[in-house]
Amino acid sequence: MQSNESNVKREEGLFALACQLKGSAQYEFLRNSCGSNQCLRRRVEQLLAADADRGKLVDSEFPGLTEVGFKQPVSSGDQIANYQLLRQVCHQGMGIVFLAHRKRDRRHPGRANAASVAVKVPAYGINFANCARHLELESRIISSIGDHPNLVQLIEFGYTDGGLPFLVMEWITGTSLLEQCDQRGLGLSARMAALADVCVTVEHVHRAGYIHCDIKPANIMASMCGGRLKTTLIDFGIAQPLGNRGVQHALARGCRAAGTLTYMSPEQAGDKAVDLDVRSDVYALGCVMHELIHGQPPGKSKTFSISDPVLDKILRTALAQNRTRRFVGVGELRQAIEDWLEQKE
Repeated sequence: MQSNESNVKREEGLFALACQLKGSAQYEFLRNSCGSNQCLRRRVEQLLAADADRGKLVDSEFPGLTEVGFKQPVSSGDQIANYQLLRQVCHQGMGIVFLAHRKRDRRHPGRANAASVAVKVPAYGINFANCARHLELESRIISSIGDHPNLVQLIEFGYTDGGLPFLVMEWITGTSLLEQCDQRGLGLSARMAALADVCVTVEHVHRAGYIHCDIKPANIMASMCGGRLKTTLIDFGIAQPLGNRGVQHALARGCRAAGTLTYMSPEQAGDKAVDLDVRSDVYALGCVMHELIHGQPPGKSKTFSISDPVLDKILRTALAQNRTRRFVGVGELRQAIEDWLEQKE
């Protein structure tokens, strides 16, 4: 698990740095940074190509999004609008996420003082206009999906006086679902119950007309609440509309899809992403299920089968390479897990 998370962080780090370069400089950077690791280089190149494609798609679908040119670095201690940045938490694609405190808002005195929030801003110097559009699109998607107790909540999206776009979301305490399960020594039934809860959340996303496209343990936060494990789905940076709407329709015409390769469905990971549907998220949930059981995702584990034949069948159905052989939707996967849990009681 640690090895896989390290690989993903390395890919994202190289991607963020490569975005700052162009032409021969970018080529030399990838050659020197990746060395003989062709798999790593191909993955970073895939992320770069996907980012370029997505920028074009967002431009065509949302021509009114603001072009900005703010390229000053943002760091801990800075103030963004009404938010004081405390520390950098992580990179998410071209964005940087900070833990921040919301100061007292004189316009809304009822709001809490110094409430912890997550603030996402563009990383310094990279394809800035595209990143600004991505953040605005992400805010629209989260807003369109609507409130749910197990979804990260959008607080606001805006621009500073200097033109810097920022996305503010609730601060989620806890760690990833996998880390919580391991730290607390949870058994198989408790892990599957938590996964069933995640399925309910993903069903809500699908009913709102979107697929998440990046379901993985790192994007499922978990903490104990009232003696029960509470999960929260985060990061809608590459979510796509279902059907023939907007960016999804353009993807069907032959553009690449972004995501985390380890958890991507075969159709999403292809050179030319087909018309993705909810079964792509079913596959990603199957990868999370495999990791909750075996400690590693399918591509990293030497073990696939489970001694429990019913659970083994559920896992294999979710992870079918041909999407026509998977569960038709996340609700069917959830129901299969819940039926298994009832048999174990």
